Amino acid sequence: MGQGNYWHPLTHHRYGVSLEQLHYVQSDVLPKLHIGPKPSSAAWVDELASANFTMSAEEFRDYNVFLRHDHLPMPGRLGVKETLKSIYTNLVGAEDYEQVAIFQLSDFGRLYVDSVRMDVSNQTYFADAAFIPCHQGKDMMPVAKVMDKRGDKMVCLQIEEDEATFWKHILPGFAERCRFWKHKSTCEYKIAKHIPISTGSGKRYMCTCGIGAFPTDYLKHIKRPKYLCKFAVRVAIPVIFASPIHAIVPPVAAPVATPSPPPQTTNLREQAPVGQLEPRLSDLSLKKDTCFECGVGSCHNGSALLECAGCKYAQYCSKECQRKDWKKGHKQLCAQLKEG
Repeated sequence: MGQGNYWHPLTHHRYGVSLEQLHYVQSDVLPKLHIGPKPSSAAWVDELASANFTMSAEEFRDYNVFLRHDHLPMPGRLGVKETLKSIYTNLVGAEDYEQVAIFQLSDFGRLYVDSVRMDVSNQTYFADAAFIPCHQGKDMMPVAKVMDKRGDKMVCLQIEEDEATFWKHILPGFAERCRFWKHKSTCEYKIAKHIPISTGSGKRYMCTCGIGAFPTDYLKHIKRPKYLCKFAVRVAIPVIFASPIHAIVPPVAAPVATPSPPPQTTNLREQAPVGQLEPRLSDLSLKKDTCFECGVGSCHNGSALLECAGCKYAQYCSKECQRKDWKKGHKQLCAQLKEG
């Protein structure tokens, strides 16, 4: 899961390019999800992209460790899932975020989302988007100038090196899965004989065969979409769920007994070991009148604890503690406490 352990969704062989783990989609025939101005109308899109649904028990344990230690670099596999969550949160305007459909992925690409489409046969969804792969070269100079001058409402996602390398492996697959164009005889994948072409900083990592291949009314909600599409390739960006057949390999037998691995269930919160997640509702009374995150009895300035506006039960000494506890699991408990 760390450095160098990447997901390879594409294979290049003598017959061309083909997908391995991903499935193909025909974007234009799949229904678009209506995302209204109120985030509640599509809040489930944000929820299904959260760590509780996309990570295996093993990944979730590691993810909590990196959340508690900000100085540790997030492994690429976990970082991608976290970035996908941020993208979908902004697309639907969940968690008090403003709805935004343009995303700058550090210095290696920019994403213009046309719509969220329902992948009906697979009971999931994906972002149907135009992706501009950024790299150093004369062919990127014109579009770089336009991108910098447009002033569009945009979210910039800062991505660490290991995650950026992971993205460079999977973005060619996201373009391939919705491909309706043909790879050319001069395809860069054919010349390089591997995908991605390169993972080096500023280097080209996707082929140019699909650049500019879009329907006539694509990205009609932004200015000058036809010009931008001349430099972009269409991608279908899914939520990456954990494999249902993924198994955690138990340690080799030793004289000292070791705990059994957590059982695989459909509820990821039941998979995670005790201590990694928030306690059950029956245990929350132990936290009453203290900060649910750090346990202090008052705010740092001596004033009364802040109350969660949602459930009216959880209390915090600061907004920072509230944000940390929200990520760790209060987001799910909040709704249960509100109903109770």
